[in-house]
Amino acid sequence: MKILISPDSFKESLGAEEFCQVASQAIKSISPEIEITQMPMSDGGEGMVDSLLILPNSKKINLSSTNPIGKPINCYYNYIETTKTAIIEMASASGLMLLNDFEKNALQTSTIGTGKIIQHALNKGAKKLIIGLGGSATTDAGIGCLAKLGFKFLNAQGKSVSLDGAGLKSIHKIIMPETDYSEFDIQVASDVNNLLYGRQGSAYIFAPQKGASGAEVRQLDDGLKNFATVVKRDLGIDLAEVVGAGAGGGMGAGLLLMGAKSKSGFKIISDLIGFEKLFKKYQFDLVITGEGKLDQQSLNGKVPIEVAKIAKRHKVATLGVFGMIDMENKLAYEHGFDAIFSITNQPITLKQSQKQAKELLYKQVQNLIRFKYHSI
Repeated sequence: MKILISPDSFKESLGAEEFCQVASQAIKSISPEIEITQMPMSDGGEGMVDSLLILPNSKKINLSSTNPIGKPINCYYNYIETTKTAIIEMASASGLMLLNDFEKNALQTSTIGTGKIIQHALNKGAKKLIIGLGGSATTDAGIGCLAKLGFKFLNAQGKSVSLDGAGLKSIHKIIMPETDYSEFDIQVASDVNNLLYGRQGSAYIFAPQKGASGAEVRQLDDGLKNFATVVKRDLGIDLAEVVGAGAGGGMGAGLLLMGAKSKSGFKIISDLIGFEKLFKKYQFDLVITGEGKLDQQSLNGKVPIEVAKIAKRHKVATLGVFGMIDMENKLAYEHGFDAIFSITNQPITLKQSQKQAKELLYKQVQNLIRFKYHSI
């Protein structure tokens, strides 16, 4: 029996690589002879850099940067010298996982740290950038990042605005940098299709989980709208209807000022590693995938759904294992799953589930393999 384990991360609790390791141990505890292929995946959030370190000539580049509230951190990106390609996670410097509950503040968090990573990669000689936008703690439309790359955001008095969500509403003028970023190939790996502002925009949909109150969500949305207004007036770029502009707290919109092109994060990664070719090479009998939460957002190119679709094309049974399920089972089945399961087996809090994620995942995978293996 051959099994492919290919999940995304469980946010704030379990990385995709850890999922693979725990699931593999659970499978081997039932039947050591089962052949396992581990392929941790990402759709642009945490784990993207690690999932692509398997590419030829990849090298992990360590550097110092700052987290969303300006504290010094150590982080890294993936650099491929032969193609002058830098693969960068926004989450590594501007991610929600870098903050505790008391530090989350969507008005005051900034993408400055991500700008430092991009600048480091460009100084190293990168000509192509792949930037993943998932898992952000920010709602600043990327102005912190852009400011580190030479952009200026001024208020009505000609002074620099604060480079965070609160500063968006004060932007009166944008000055472009001396560097012509159109000379670089910049690809944005996005896992959401949300617009920049409005009821389905970045602030209303994502800012509450980043620590924003109702009043702060409205303030952020007004700021994002003002940002779009000034960008259109000063730079001639209309951000209002750009699908995916709301990704990464509006970073999807901000990077458009550098000439970036947005693509499905999963597609970028799966194409680079030749994911679908694995099915022909190994002839899998079963696929196990999952992530922290299965919900409507999962239909917008999230890893488990995309993995299940590919497995279905190759007629391979697919099991989904999730921290939480907030979707009708029927809808999941229509998108390729044969069965879906939550790791929780009794009523517990989210915090408890996150803390016990490894143990719960291990037991659930054991149960699934015990049934699947002995029923074949």
